[in-house]
Amino acid sequence: LNFTFFGDARNNIGNSLMVVCAKLGINFTACGPKEQMPAEDLVETCKKIAAENGSTITLTDDVKVGATAAHAI
Repeated sequence: LNFTFFGDARNNIGNSLMVVCAKLGINFTACGPKEQMPAEDLVETCKKIAAENGSTITLTDDVKVGATAAHAI
C-alpha cells in the first residue's frame, strides 16, 4: 500500500504517520515544502525500519509525484 501525507510533515502527525507506516510495511510519501520535511535523523531511522518491512519512505515537494500511485492521501 502507498500512503501520502500532504503538508507540514515535520510536525508530530507527519512524524507519527511516517513511523507507523515504516513499522507496518506501508510505503510512505511526505509531500510538501522542503523546509517542512521531517528531521533527517528520523527519516534515516524510518528508512531502515521500512526496509526491514518491505516498504519505502519518500520525501518530495512535487505534488504529482506525491499523488501518483497513492492508495490513501
